[in-house]
Order: sequence, then C-alpha cells, then structure tokens
Amino acid sequence: MCVRKYGSQLLKPQVELIKKTLISDEYTHWPVASIAYHFQRMGWLHVSVTTWYKYRRLLGIKRLRIKNTKKLVGIISQKPNEYWHVDITYFTTNNGVKHCIYFLSDNFSRKILAWRLAFEVNWKYVKECIEDAYLIAISVERSLNLEIVTDGGPENTHHSLNEFIGTLVGNIKKSIALKDVKFSNSPAESKHKTFKSFYADEKETEHTKQLIEKIEFFIDDFNIHRPMHVLKGHTPQEVYISNKPVFDFVGLR
Repeated sequence: MCVRKYGSQLLKPQVELIKKTLISDEYTHWPVASIAYHFQRMGWLHVSVTTWYKYRRLLGIKRLRIKNTKKLVGIISQKPNEYWHVDITYFTTNNGVKHCIYFLSDNFSRKILAWRLAFEVNWKYVKECIEDAYLIAISVERSLNLEIVTDGGPENTHHSLNEFIGTLVGNIKKSIALKDVKFSNSPAESKHKTFKSFYADEKETEHTKQLIEKIEFFIDDFNIHRPMHVLKGHTPQEVYISNKPVFDFVGLR
C-alpha cells in the first residue's frame, strides 16, 4: 500500500528482513518473540513482537511450535535461587541407545543451572546436578533460602539424596511436586519439551556424542543468547545474575 497514506506499515526492506529471518536455519530454534526481542536489542529492526507475528501470518510462514497442553499451576518465585526444579526425560538416539537427561533449572530466571546425561535413572546424578547448581548459587549469594522441587520418582526420593541436601549450608529443603507442595513441576518439564521440540530430534540424533553436542548447544543458546518473552526480552543469564540491560520496548509499532 502507499507508504505515505499508510505510514504504520513496514517498508519493503524491513518485510524482506523479517521473511529472511523467519525462514533462516540460524533461528530455527527460537520462537518469533525471541527473534523480535533479539533484533530490537541489536538495533537491527525496532518493531514490536506483535508486528513480527502479524507479518509471519501475512507472509504465510509456518514455524515449529510446541503443541499446546493443559497448563498446570506452577510456582512463581520472586527472586533467583528461591525455587529450583529438577526433572528427567528419556531420549533414544537413532542407534537405539536410551539416555536419561537430567536438567536442574532456576524458577525465577528460567536458567538451566546444571545437567547430566546418563544411561540409567539414579539419585547420584540428581545429587551431582544439585551440587553443581549449589556452587553456582553461592557465588551469587552466600546465604541460600531455597526449595528444590522434584517429582516423585525414585531418583528424587532416595534417602542418600536427602542426607546430602541436609549437609548443604543454608535453609535448603526438597519437596515433591503436587504432594509436599500444591504446585506442579512444569517449569522443569518445559525445558525438556523445548529441547526435544526445537533442538534435538531422536531420529536425527545418531549417537551419544552428537546428543551431548546438542545439549551443550541448547543450554548455551537458551541461557545466554535467546531472549524470552516471559522475561520481558532478557535472557535467563541476565536475570539470574540481576544484570538486566535497559531496553525500551515501548512505542514500537
């Protein structure tokens, strides 16, 4: 349409940039909102998230997306290291090997603090994740008032794991989701869903080494590079260390 008469529309080069980006392999792993925030932050295209979605629809571009499921009530924390979530998922590579992926994430920042890849379900891997995350947390704040939320699996209820948590300095306890607390463990489950939906396909992952590479890429990308809509355009790493850059997303078209 006439640019002078319809001044709110994007210019042709801007539309071309949106089209090129949305079909690019470089941003296959990112939702449209993350791309929009990233381009705003970099100064490449100063338009709103809704405008990106509008032009994606007008251009008829289809992207990978996580299927909508019934959302359970989750914990909403007020600061980092208030609630952690631990969860495990299974991943079978194309050569038939079954793996167990452990993720431990912070509720407030969404950052994945620790992970393990194993061939079995065992409390020791949960312990190692908690130990790694604990060392990160105490480098940020010396005194922890923390609740670790897990599901009711045997790897999370082993007495040796409880004893280990009891040795950590601070007010730290472990709770079973939907049992000890009324909230679900959905924040942890969502990380596995994102990884499997956007970063790794079982049929396209040939062996353990390749799976490790994909997990490492996912965690680096998810924590440090990909802005999140729920974090108002910040990355999990920025929110976790309270280093939130100031971005003006107001007034975007």
